[in-house]
Amino acid sequence: MGQGLGMIRRLAAALVVVAVVAGCSGGTVQERPGPLLLTAIGNARTAIANRGAPAPRPQVTRALLDTVDEPVLEALRETTGDFAVLQRIVRRDAAGGSEIAVWRVPGGATLSLRDDVLIGTHGLGEDLQSSAVEPVIAALHARGGAGQRVQFVLDDDNKLRRIASACTIESLGRETLTIVERARRTERLRETCSGPQGRFVNEYWIDSDRPVIWQSRQWAGPTVGHLQLRRLKL
Repeated sequence: MGQGLGMIRRLAAALVVVAVVAGCSGGTVQERPGPLLLTAIGNARTAIANRGAPAPRPQVTRALLDTVDEPVLEALRETTGDFAVLQRIVRRDAAGGSEIAVWRVPGGATLSLRDDVLIGTHGLGEDLQSSAVEPVIAALHARGGAGQRVQFVLDDDNKLRRIASACTIESLGRETLTIVERARRTERLRETCSGPQGRFVNEYWIDSDRPVIWQSRQWAGPTVGHLQLRRLKL
């Protein structure tokens, strides 16, 4: 992973574009480059000058967010400390009422989510190329249950590796989060998955009144590791 990880550090949290997974055709698509958001918040690419150090976190305030009329997401990669503020560039309605969204840092750093559940990365080294997570999403909306997730990860030989995991989701109770000066009433859910690759745990903080995941910690594969995500603005 050395060369890919070094590049990611130099570009400051390059959470990269991923193709929308198969089976998501149809529905409404919204796409725009939106290059101004990170300029206002603080361009993470200034970390190039840090010679590989993770980018300093931009200071995001409610007053600043109020000047932006589009959704905003932040992401932290735990294995490197890389941090980015991302803007949604594609929104697609998918089967079953789901929404596929692609998020990007200006300059090319992006990730993809289905109903706020991570479905892919690209450019991080041995990326998560796509995921089938519909049973997991159903269990999250039900605030508990079980379901299988299937992920396809690019290995160091540039071949796809299939990772199938049996997952259970349990509620850990209600929590109030403060996200950029706003209190959000949530229910915290834990997803525990196991399979031939071993065991991993994800966590989600879902709005108490609507199917919005305000905060999460999600596994993106053996190399990329966990990403911490927060919705700053819907």
